[in-house]
Parts: sequence; structure tokens; C-alpha cells
Amino acid sequence: MPYLQIDLDRELEGRVELASALARAYATVMEADEQRISVAFRRAEVLRCFPSGPRPVIVVTCEIRSGREPERLPRLAGEIARLVSVAAGVSPDEVVVYFTQHRGIEIYRDGAPSADWAPPPAA
Repeated sequence: MPYLQIDLDRELEGRVELASALARAYATVMEADEQRISVAFRRAEVLRCFPSGPRPVIVVTCEIRSGREPERLPRLAGEIARLVSVAAGVSPDEVVVYFTQHRGIEIYRDGAPSADWAPPPAA
């Protein structure tokens, strides 16, 4: 599972490197297998509406399995915003991160439904 989709209004050099960095960050913060992480880049104009008028932003949508401690999400969001903002040459405030959490049964991968998330066994 995890699926990260990045919607941005520009071409981005170094997409492969950014995808790798995002996968490593996700695997570290969320205790996940880096090989199961998919990253997509989609060209889209996303406007965040303010009283002074709409402004372009980059949106990262994260489809993840539920079950982790809630305090992991802000840590991951901050790391995603940092990595994407550096790669795109924008302020981290111009990167919006959304999380949608799913039970394992809602994710079909490798020919079968995914298992629910569980912490890795203690070493």
C-alpha cells in the first residue's frame, strides 16, 4: 500500500530521486517496507482559496493503512512537505498534505487483499 500522489503545476526535475526520498521517509516514520510504496506525479493546477484570492499549491495525497499512532502523521507530513518543497523550489507552506487511512481489506495488492497494519516484531 502506501500510495503518494503529488499534484503540481510544473515539470519537476529529479522525480525519481524525490520518489526514492519520499519512500525512505515514509518507511522510516511509518515502519513500512519501502518496496511497497508507490509514488505518482500528476500535472494539475491546484489553487488554495484565500480571502485575498486563490494561490497555487502543491498537494500530496497519501493513501495509507490505518492503525498507526496519530503522532506519526504530523512527523511524516512535515518530512513530505520539506522534501517536496526543496525539489520544487517552493516554501513548505505551499505544500499541502492529505492522509486517507484504509483498512487492509480495502487495498488489493499482489493478487490479494492487504493485511491490516501491525508494528514490526521486536528485535
